[in-house]
Amino acid sequence: MGVGTGVGQVNAAARDLRLRLDGAAQRVGEAITLATDAGTRASLSEGIATLIPAGERVAVAHDGIRATTAAVVEVQRLAGRVLQGRSSEAVARGRQIGEAGDAPSP
Repeated sequence: MGVGTGVGQVNAAARDLRLRLDGAAQRVGEAITLATDAGTRASLSEGIATLIPAGERVAVAHDGIRATTAAVVEVQRLAGRVLQGRSSEAVARGRQIGEAGDAPSP
């Protein structure tokens, strides 16, 4: 397998990173909406109840960002292998990264 295949794997992995980050950003956006809504509730208990799902969204986003951070390191390693001409090894690792990315994003 050639360098072109390895570069394709790096590009695919980078697209996966974007999808993961988009998912985390969506959860943060939902949390912002919920937190903003909490301030408009008629009672303190209703406001607190609204903040519970906001906190849950932030936790999911946090987990997604942590997983994405680890994936970034892997993509960097993958790109390094491609640049060093170890494309067969890079392609195999790229497939592993892609399979790990098949899990639902946050």
